Amino acid sequence: MNKLNFSKTFLITGHITFLLLISLSVIYYKERILFFDNVFYLFKIINFEKFNTEAGRYGAFLSQIPVLAALKAGMSLKSLLLIYSISFILIYYVVFMLCTHVLKNVVAGFSIVFVLVLCMQQGFYHPTHESHQALIYSLLFYSTINYSFNKKYYLLKYSIGGLLIALCFFTYPTVLFPLLYIIAFYIIDQHKWRETGIYILVMILIMLSVFKVTYTDQSSYEGQFLSGLFNLRPGIHDFTGYYSTMFFSRRIGGLYFWLCIIFILAILLQLANKKYLNAGFTFLGTTSFLVLVLYTYRMGDSDVMMERSFLPLTVFVSVPFFTELLSSKRRSVLIPGVLVILVICFAGIRRLNLEGQRFRRRLKNIEQLIECTHNMDGRKFLLKKSDENISNIIMPWTSSFNSIIVSSMNGNQNTRTIFLYDDLKNWEIYLHDKPDVFLGADFWLEWQINMLNHKYFNLPVEPYKVLE
Repeated sequence: MNKLNFSKTFLITGHITFLLLISLSVIYYKERILFFDNVFYLFKIINFEKFNTEAGRYGAFLSQIPVLAALKAGMSLKSLLLIYSISFILIYYVVFMLCTHVLKNVVAGFSIVFVLVLCMQQGFYHPTHESHQALIYSLLFYSTINYSFNKKYYLLKYSIGGLLIALCFFTYPTVLFPLLYIIAFYIIDQHKWRETGIYILVMILIMLSVFKVTYTDQSSYEGQFLSGLFNLRPGIHDFTGYYSTMFFSRRIGGLYFWLCIIFILAILLQLANKKYLNAGFTFLGTTSFLVLVLYTYRMGDSDVMMERSFLPLTVFVSVPFFTELLSSKRRSVLIPGVLVILVICFAGIRRLNLEGQRFRRRLKNIEQLIECTHNMDGRKFLLKKSDENISNIIMPWTSSFNSIIVSSMNGNQNTRTIFLYDDLKNWEIYLHDKPDVFLGADFWLEWQINMLNHKYFNLPVEPYKVLE
C-alpha cells in the first residue's frame, strides 16, 4: 500500500464516517436538540426569528443559517429540529471536504473526523456548544497555512488565515490554545522559522485575546470564564484529588483510551523518523494543555462540560499522528495505522449510538409526563423537583423549554409547559395572578405569552396549575 492508496483509503473512511454521523443526526434529531442548552437556543431562534448569540460567541451564526432559512420558509416544528440537528454535521462535512479536496490536506481532514468520534460521547448530544465548531474551524486554518500558495498570493494566504483566526476566536475563545499549538507545530514540522507572515498571524491571535479579555464584561458568563482562565493562582496541591483528574483518569480505559494510544503512537512515529524536536514539542504541548485543563476545571462541572474541556486534546494528538502516518511509506506502519483508524471510527460511532439510546429513554419519560397532562385541565403546570424528574430531564432549568417544544411538535393546539419548582410558596403568585406569563428559566424567568411565536407555541392566557 503506497502513500496514494493510503490517502484514498483515508478519504473513503472519512466520507463513510460522516455519512454515519449524518445518519445518527437524523435518527437522534430530537435527542440532539431537546436537551442541555440546545433546546433553549432553538426556542429563542424560533421565538425571535433571528440569530441567537450567547456570551459574545458570534462565530456560531453559521450553524444557525439552515434552521433560520427553514423557519422563514414556514416549515414545521419537527422539520426545524431535524434541520438544526443535521446542520452542524453538514457544516463539518463541508469543512472536511474543503480541507481534503480543495486544500489537499488529509491530515486536517481526518483530524476533523477524530474531533467528532475520538473523545465524543455526551458532546454529540450537545451540538450547539461553540467549542466543537471552533475546533473544526481551527483545522481549516491549519489546512490554509499548509497550502502551497503561489508566492504572489501569499497575502491572500495570511488574509484568509487572519479571518479564520477571528472566526475561531469569536466562536469560542479558548481555541487560542489549539491555534497556538497548530501554528507552532507548522513552524517546527515544515521548518518555517523565517516565514514572517506566520508570526503576523500569531500577533493577530494575541491581540484578539487581549481585546477579548479587556473588553468583555467581567460579570458576564464569558467574563467570569476568561477571568478564571487567564488568572490562575500559582501552586498545585492535591493534584490527584481534583475532580478533573478523577474524571479523566476514570475514563482512560474507556472514552480516553484511544486518545492515549494515538498520543503514544504519534511520539513513537516521530522518534522513529528522527524528528526529535517534533516529538518533544508534541509531548510538552499536549501534556501542558492537559495540566492546564486539569487545574482550570479542578472543581468539576457536569459530565458534558468536562468532556468538552478535554476535547481540544484530540487536535493536539491527531495532527502529529496523521502527519507522520501520511509521510510514511512502510507497509508495516501504514496497514496497522489503517486498522487502528477503522477501529476508532467504528468504536466512536457505536459509542454515540449507545449514548443516543440513553437519551431516547430520557426523552420517553418527558413525553410520558406531557401525555399525562392531556387528562387535566389547563396547559401550564408547576411540578415539584424530585431526584426522579431531575435525572430524567438532566437539566431542570430546561424543563419549560423541553415541554413547550415537545408538546408543540404535534401542532400548536397541543402546546403545554411544565416548570420545575423547589418551594411552592415562592410560586403561588403564578397560580392566581399573572396568567399572561410563561415561566422560562431562573436567569430569564418571565416571558409574555403574547410575545411568543404563536405559529409554533400557542399557550393560553391562564394561571399555572400544580401537577401532582
